[in-house]
Order: sequence, then structure tokens, then C-alpha cells
Amino acid sequence: MKYLLPIFFLFISCESNQYHGNWTSGIDKIVFKAIASGKVAGISIGIAYGKNKTYYKGFGKADLEFDVSTPDNAIYEIGSVTKQFTAAAILKLSEEGKIDLDADIRDYLRDYDTQGYFIPVKRLLDHTSGIKGYTEMPSARPLFVQNLPRDSLVALFEAHPFDFPPGEQMIYNNSAYFLAGLIIEEVTEQSYEDYVQENFFQPAGMVNSRYCSEKAVWKNRAHGYDTDDKTGAMIRKGFIVHSVPYAAGSLCSTVRDLVMWNQALHKGDVVSRSVYEEMITPGELNDGTILRYAKGLGLTKVAGRKAIHHGGGINGFLSQSLYFPEEDLTVVVLANTAGPISPSELAENIAIEILGSVTEEKIAFDLSKNEIQKLTKVYTGVARGAKVNVKIDFDENLLTYQTIPINEEKGAYTEAESMPEPIKLNYLGKGIFQDGSTNLFFKRLNNRDELHMDMGYGYSVLKAN
Repeated sequence: MKYLLPIFFLFISCESNQYHGNWTSGIDKIVFKAIASGKVAGISIGIAYGKNKTYYKGFGKADLEFDVSTPDNAIYEIGSVTKQFTAAAILKLSEEGKIDLDADIRDYLRDYDTQGYFIPVKRLLDHTSGIKGYTEMPSARPLFVQNLPRDSLVALFEAHPFDFPPGEQMIYNNSAYFLAGLIIEEVTEQSYEDYVQENFFQPAGMVNSRYCSEKAVWKNRAHGYDTDDKTGAMIRKGFIVHSVPYAAGSLCSTVRDLVMWNQALHKGDVVSRSVYEEMITPGELNDGTILRYAKGLGLTKVAGRKAIHHGGGINGFLSQSLYFPEEDLTVVVLANTAGPISPSELAENIAIEILGSVTEEKIAFDLSKNEIQKLTKVYTGVARGAKVNVKIDFDENLLTYQTIPINEEKGAYTEAESMPEPIKLNYLGKGIFQDGSTNLFFKRLNNRDELHMDMGYGYSVLKAN
């Protein structure tokens, strides 16, 4: 008896809202629903659609204790949205002949120990350097609240073994962007703060953007909140010294300023066309694998459409900056709560409200159960922050995967109650399976099965046990 697995190709059709009247009321409903959940203090939305349609609005509270409503020009900490400014700076300086993207980072950071590896500067920008990320190191946490010299943090992650040889995989990496900031300062003899202010904020007219400070008092500054792990209640955000996120995540801005940045960046007003093209060119691994991340910018589809984007998360704040090049639509969502309400999800829903939905019609085709069961193994490798086992299984005619952290000290699984439930995968054709924005596919190399996980913001290769 032949077992058949119902798997699906995706056929896409679109229904546009472009001419369906005023979409601002729909956006209001999306954001009011998030505010009404009680899981987020305040949200700001910024939109530019084509040449003439803009929308800027604050919702909820910029300060809960004093009951201050969110102004339209509230200033937020934008976390990793900072990375596109850092990447743009490195590429601009490369165009000016001050940085060689293919040169080893030690040409600029002479005392940095690369542990015998050659690390091209460009591998700092697409997260393929292999350097250990300091935000994934428990030993680095005590430094986050201390105003120490930068070399204190560098020395910590510099001494840690690499996650992988440069160019072999991709793991989202704040250490790499920290080093990129140091290179900018080395070649310009300016502070990172001053360079970004003079070369990007001022030319783009971003008058309310600046390097963040844990001490400064700014008009219209939103206060940040975290979410208590046990109760789910909003609490004051955890303290962090802004010398720590640095070029990886220490810029502050408003939705209006970030919309202006997107318009200026993507239309060639703050960097040359060649710099921009380099900035949005996907990274590439040593084996020729093309990533879905460029330099400080993600390239995964959003709402079924080609998109250029980056999110951010830092104590008390979450953010998303999103641009659809074919539709010329910018959506920026900033929230002053690190919790379950996702600015990325809100931005996607807003884009659908404006552009219309993209429906996926699933058409089944036949694949033998025997073929698919050959993939059901446990694969081990490094994902962001830790070694993991990924268990591929077969359940109800569907392939599933389960990511299980490993206790590196004991060499065993963590407690069963902390394990996530298996996730059922969709099939995209050509051997590619998908969960959300994560693509999974299988290879056999040197008589060993491999699972490749392309998360968009990461690319891990795990090997069968």
C-alpha cells in the first residue's frame, strides 16, 4: 500500500485596498486593539505611501505612572534598527576609500584576536563572522549596567570560541556590529554618535533622532516598560548603559524621522546608488548559499510581498521599520513595551490594510510517506545563543520540527516542561519546508544528513546525530 503525503504548492493572488477609500480608520482599529489588550503601554505609527499619502499617530501612553498620552512625535529607543545606520556608514566609508570591505578586520582593529581566522569587514554586516554574540553570553550581563571602557566588553567576547568559521553559517550578532562601530571611529577619528548625526540624521532632516542616553532629559521621550515573566504585568524597563548596545542598538528616533530615513535611503538621498545597492545585496556563505539578509537589512517577504526591513528590541522597547519597494510603502511601528505585542506583526497587518491581502491557494500533490520519513532524525548544531537539537518528525501526514535547547554543561536536553511543542511545517516545493519566515531544507554531505534552517535573520546548519 502506498502512503501519500498531502503537501502543497503556493499560488498567490492579491486583493488590493489601494482604491477602497480611507484606510486610516482600519489602521486605527488595528492599533486600538493592541492597546486594549493591556499588554503594551504606547505605540506610534508612521506611514508614507507613494508621494502624497502619509500618516503619523501616537496611541496609548508614553508614561503610565503620570498618565501621559503618546504624542505623535514621541522619541523611542529603536534597538537594532540602529544596524542599518551602522551598515550604511561602513559602506559609505568604503566608497570613500577609507575602508576595504574585503580586508581583515585587524587592518583596522589591530589588537583584536581573530583566533587565527581571516574575517573580512563585510562579514560583520551580514552576521556571518562567527564571532560570539555578547548578548547571548550570560557572563556579559553584569557589564550591561556598568559604564566601563568599551574594551572591557570586547575582551569578553573576543576570548570566546567562534560559533563557526567565518562565512560558514549566519547567527545574528551584536558583537560584529559593536566592532563595526569601532572601525567607523578608527577611520573617521569621530565618535560614532557624531558621524551618524552629521552624515545621516542632519541630511535626512531627522531632527528628533540621536544617540540614546540613560541620563538625558528629552521632551516627548517615551518611557519604556518590560513585561514580568510570571505575572505578565508591565513593569519599569531594566536598566542598561548605552555604551553597551552602541553601534548595534543605541539610537533613538521617532516614527516621523524613521519614515524620512526610509524615504531618503531607498531613493538615494543620503547615500549613493552604488552604496544602496551594496546595502541591499544579499549576503553569501562560503558555499555560495544566498542569504535573505543583506547589510543591516532583512530581505524576507512580508505580507506576501518583497520587503526590505529590520526590527529592533531593547529593554523596554520594540520596533519595526518596513519598506515595500514595488509599492513605495513605508511602515514604521514603535512600541514602548517589550512584551507580547509585536511591532513586526502590527506593521504587517497595517501593510495588508493598505495594500490588500495576499492569499495562498494550496493545491495538493503526492509525495510518498517513505520518502518523507527518511528526513525524520534529530539534528544538532548552533542557533542564536546556544547549541540546539532539532527533532524532525512525522505526524498526521505532516512533517514537524521541535527545537530543543541543550544544557552545554551536562550535555543533555533541558527540562521537558520547557520544550516547545512540535510545529507543523508547510511545503513550498523544491524540497523546502516552512514555518512562518523560517525555511527548512535537507542536504546530504559527506555521507551525513544535514538540516539547513534559514530564518532570514540567521542561517544554521545542523547535522544528523
